[in-house]
Amino acid sequence: MNSALFRIKKEGKFGFIDHNGKIVIEAKYDFAANVIRANLIHVSVNGNYGFIDTNGKVIIEPRFKAALFFSEGLALVQNHEDAWGYIDHQGELKIPFMKYDNQPWIFAEGLACVKIGGKWGFIDKKGDLSIKPSFETARNFSCGYAVVKTQDGYGFIDRSGHLCTSEYYNECYDFSEGFARVIINGKSGYLGSDCMLAIGIQYEWGRDFIEGFACVNKKGKVFYIDANNRVINEKLTALNADKVEDCMLNLEFSEGLAPIKIDNKWGFINKVGDIAIKPFADFVDNFSDNAALFRCEDRSGFIDNKGTVIFSLPSQIKGSLRSGFHNGICGIKEADGTWAYINKKGECIWRQDEAF
Repeated sequence: MNSALFRIKKEGKFGFIDHNGKIVIEAKYDFAANVIRANLIHVSVNGNYGFIDTNGKVIIEPRFKAALFFSEGLALVQNHEDAWGYIDHQGELKIPFMKYDNQPWIFAEGLACVKIGGKWGFIDKKGDLSIKPSFETARNFSCGYAVVKTQDGYGFIDRSGHLCTSEYYNECYDFSEGFARVIINGKSGYLGSDCMLAIGIQYEWGRDFIEGFACVNKKGKVFYIDANNRVINEKLTALNADKVEDCMLNLEFSEGLAPIKIDNKWGFINKVGDIAIKPFADFVDNFSDNAALFRCEDRSGFIDNKGTVIFSLPSQIKGSLRSGFHNGICGIKEADGTWAYINKKGECIWRQDEAF
């Protein structure tokens, strides 16, 4: 969430607390989104969706069959005739309701994916077709390009609908920091910002570029590369790629550090490839709010970016992390199945029987 509010669920209803555990928005909604955009939250009451602000004040009366969060000043909503349209922050309909083949996408870079007549295309903020529906699948624009699929495979188009890639791929992923992962015959590489191949198809798998680096697997070795395809941790390469892939889903830099596995233990390296936190744990998560979860056989807890233990979790808490720390609060799942929010002192500020 991008606000110092934290969603709770009480007796089947959703509400929000602040970082002290004080209820700010009463738990009275059938649904409340865990995403806050433009200080608005979409909520559901008796099957109708509307929007409240972060003080709980109703801004747009619940009257829609469905609603998504605001993006670029518009929110996607569905009426009770199953048509979709887009409203502004005052609830005024800016793009008229229309029955599409599937639920449209939210806006990104001024355009939104829609499916009409069995094909995907794009509309602008007036609701006019900007790119004619002609694709088997499509995703929203990022960094000036959108992933599309034709009968020949996946590629990227620009805002004019022109295919920018010189060949088709088995899969394409959205651009991140000027690079997009592509796959051919099970091997991964990266396109640059010109949609041309910048890092050759050579990796068993790869991840997106985050904070200037991407984690890749080549011939059973897992390491991080920079934008020039230079390896930064070659001497610290994890040897068992399959186990690395299975047990660590977030192999990426966060707050300047990235997970590394040596001799079956996890620690962190910095951006020059040096060990910043000596491997010691059976599991680590990424850093968020200068804290990272660690889990060992006999204990678990959180460390700071120096590797110092901030606090240990009680033995009865297994520490199933939920999105890490944000605004000084983290959600965890306890061993008995209950859920709790804790602060950086390890104190529980809220506990409930249901998932957040």
